[in-house]
Amino acid sequence: MPSWQALTLNGILRFTMKRHGRRPLDLALLRARTRNPPRLSQVIPRDFRVDALDTECGISFEVADRRTRAGRPRLRMLYFHGGGYLFGSPRTHRQVLIAMSRAIDAPVFGPYYRLAPEHPFPAAVERSEERRVGKECRSR
Repeated sequence: MPSWQALTLNGILRFTMKRHGRRPLDLALLRARTRNPPRLSQVIPRDFRVDALDTECGISFEVADRRTRAGRPRLRMLYFHGGGYLFGSPRTHRQVLIAMSRAIDAPVFGPYYRLAPEHPFPAAVERSEERRVGKECRSR
């Protein structure tokens, strides 16, 4: 059974953000609401860290992990945030990254990706051609 917090959040999202077909989606408004997430959602617990990671081929991530991790972890998770490829970012889903990292005791990578409709499918998950030529993708 879902917690009361999950039920409350679902009700709020259903009331404020979910479409019910009555009016067209206002993408500019949705993006404006998520551009600057509330400060409370950006708080990082003392035993965690959230680092920025950029690869040589131009893919950027936020990585949530424990501060005290010794050695290389055996497990890693890649998390694509919600928003239907229309809005949101790893920054808006930071608490989800931290919670997942805590649950599996491993680093969780949240990629920044291009959003639709400016970049239609499959542009969000593809690298641009100029970044592909002659480069292997490895983290710095």
